Amino acid sequence: MKPLVPADAEPDLQTVPFTKTVLPRSRPRLTVHRVSLSVYAVMAVLLGVLVSFVSRYPFHPLVQRTLSNSGWVDGWYHFDAAWYYGISQYGYSYIPGQQSSIAFFPTYPLTLSGFGWLFGNHQVTGVLLSITCGLLSVVLFSSWVRSRLTRNAAITTVLLLLLYPYAFFLYGAMYADSMFLLTAIGAFMLLERRHFWWAGLVGALATAGRSVGVA
Repeated sequence: MKPLVPADAEPDLQTVPFTKTVLPRSRPRLTVHRVSLSVYAVMAVLLGVLVSFVSRYPFHPLVQRTLSNSGWVDGWYHFDAAWYYGISQYGYSYIPGQQSSIAFFPTYPLTLSGFGWLFGNHQVTGVLLSITCGLLSVVLFSSWVRSRLTRNAAITTVLLLLLYPYAFFLYGAMYADSMFLLTAIGAFMLLERRHFWWAGLVGALATAGRSVGVA
C-alpha cells in the first residue's frame, strides 16, 4: 500500500514535471512621440534637399538673395524672410507711403537678432531657429493630443499637422510661424497646468509673434 500523503503537504519537486512556457514576443508599439519625431526628421531632410536643389534655379530676381553661398540655407530665404533678416540686423524702420518693417511683429526677428549676434550669422541662425521651434512645437503638440486621444487618433492628428501643406514653415523657412505655433501651444499647456503667470508671459510672446496671435 502507498503511504498516505497529507493534503497540505508540499509536493516533491523531483517528481513534479517542469514545463517551460515561452510567451510570444510582441512587437514594440510605436509611440506618438516616436512617430512624430521620425516623420519630422524625414520631412526636414526631404524638404532641405528639395529647397537646396530649387535654390539653384531662381524663379524671381527679387526673392533670390544669396547671403551664405549655401543652397540649403538660401533655399529657405525668400520673400518675407528678407524683412525678418533686415529687422534682426538693423531694427525697425518706417518710410511713409512705402512698405516698411513695422508691419512685422517683433518676437521672431528680435529673437533672431539676439541669437544671430551670438552665433555670428543671422541667416543660418534664422533657419536653425525655425527648425528648433518647429521641432519643439511637434513635441508639445504630440504630448497634448496623447493625453486626450487614443493612440491611433493621436498619431493621425500629429501626421495631419506634419503633412499639411503649410507645415512647410515648420521645417526651416525664415518665417515667424514655427515660433508662433510653439508659443501658442506652450501658453495653452501652461494654462491647463495652472501656471498662470508663465502662461501669460508665453501668451504675450505669441501675441507679439503674429497678427493672428492678437485674436
